[in-house]
Amino acid sequence: MMNTPYLSEINDLGVACVVQQGSNAQGEEYWARQTYKEQGDYGVITMKFIVSVIVLLAAHGASASCELTISAADLLEFDKKEMEVSKSCGTVKVTFNHTGNLPKNIMGHNWVLSKPEDLTAVAQEGMAAGLDNSYITAGDARVIAFTQVIGGGESTSIEFSVADLAEGDYAYYCTFPGHWAVMKGILRVNP
Repeated sequence: MMNTPYLSEINDLGVACVVQQGSNAQGEEYWARQTYKEQGDYGVITMKFIVSVIVLLAAHGASASCELTISAADLLEFDKKEMEVSKSCGTVKVTFNHTGNLPKNIMGHNWVLSKPEDLTAVAQEGMAAGLDNSYITAGDARVIAFTQVIGGGESTSIEFSVADLAEGDYAYYCTFPGHWAVMKGILRVNP
């Protein structure tokens, strides 16, 4: 049974109305509206309003953190040095945008995730795989997730599970030859 409160209104008289969306045991969705207008009961009204807003914000924040966006231009740097995600997301979606102008064979970028200690080996060995394989050796078990190499003006995304990852820091980087030495960051997996 799911219940998600949404604030509908507070009028000039301080009357709070909370609209709630939910589903019953059979999976049928419903909407409920509750108006608090008892005179002299403003403490209860205020507390219920505050709790509703906190729950709504927490639900929004949790869903937003499961979808991450990162960009890079023709310079050798990501726009973020750190990203965070909660294991409770289960599956995470990373959208990678190349905001530069150069084509992928000249200044291509990708987003690759591995343990920090595997970064150098994955990137160096991946050079032999070539552009068509996004500079990732086929079947490399050290690679947790990666996007295709893209050029300026292009965008790509990848979805992967964080449910089985240990809490801690993971390295993300670009495996285009030579980029990995400076084009990297940390993905922090939180409880």
